[in-house]
Amino acid sequence: MAPQVTNVGFIGLSSGPEWSWAVAAHLPYFTHSKTYTLAALQNSSKETAQKAIQLHNLPQDTKAYGDIDALVADPDVVDLVAVTIKVHLHAAAVEAAIRAGKRAAERLTSLAKERNVRTLVGLQGRQDPATLKAKELVEQGALGDILQTTMLFTSPWFGATFPEAAVYGADISNGANLVSISAGHALDALCFVLCELRGIQATLANNRPRVVVTDGEGKSKGETKKTAHDHLSVVGRLPGGGVATAICQGGMSQVDKDSFWEITGIKGTILIEGPMGNIQGFPPTIKFVKAEPGAVLEVVEVDEVKGPSDNTGKAWEAFVGGPGEAPDFEVALTRHRMLDAIYKSNELGTREEDW
Repeated sequence: MAPQVTNVGFIGLSSGPEWSWAVAAHLPYFTHSKTYTLAALQNSSKETAQKAIQLHNLPQDTKAYGDIDALVADPDVVDLVAVTIKVHLHAAAVEAAIRAGKRAAERLTSLAKERNVRTLVGLQGRQDPATLKAKELVEQGALGDILQTTMLFTSPWFGATFPEAAVYGADISNGANLVSISAGHALDALCFVLCELRGIQATLANNRPRVVVTDGEGKSKGETKKTAHDHLSVVGRLPGGGVATAICQGGMSQVDKDSFWEITGIKGTILIEGPMGNIQGFPPTIKFVKAEPGAVLEVVEVDEVKGPSDNTGKAWEAFVGGPGEAPDFEVALTRHRMLDAIYKSNELGTREEDW
């Protein structure tokens, strides 16, 4: 029997040539999927939606909408709504989708429960082969009791320069920042592997209140004010008493250490390294060494990840019954509460035990 195909209404597929997460991570999967079909696009106007359909060579029968309410109100077109617009616009789009009874992707947990709507959130680090292998080794007891874990990672957007296409992230009120994106994804992977932290103490800083804005070729287009943080340091406790430390800096490392994650147990240590802190889209390698005299750090073989769409595609497959994690709004709510605890600890100088 052929699998049932789910019609997707896609909100926020770029109609321009600039790089975007929707185009890099979601579109490649959907265009080759046997499970989903892109039935409709909704952008800021019907015209830009039509332009995106043409730009990305989508089928001519793909419907174009300039209004979220019109998209979700069409019962013959859309089974599921995927929201990939800027963070500060998520809530309105998701709420409209939930009220229409569609499956959607992002927050508003209580409303989703009320309407009995299935949900999926973009925490693709849970699909990454290295992350999954680390979780497997920890759960199998290969490391023994966990003594500590240390994460050092970078966030490319929040250094001395800011790409014009992402400059909205410089304003902390827009919600697309170092804490919510880079740290949010990395800390979710940490908690996925080692369980939730408690006793969080955090320090945040905005060391570059003004940054240079660059165009697609890296040329300066002037400066802009930045209120978003460009440094995060977090210390917390693991369930077994071990200590977790995570540090995220804005801008790429000058010593080629953009993603370093060590998990130390009494029986062995895992080392996960990659080209960027955003492990959900830039896959790391994983190595393991036993806590024995003369033991050598060895590469652990995992499946290859060819690009950002691989882990994203696995999440979409899991949502319709495939293997792996399909994190929902409940998971997202836990992570947002953790981020709120980080902000609170930084502001008040407190240790946050629960959230």
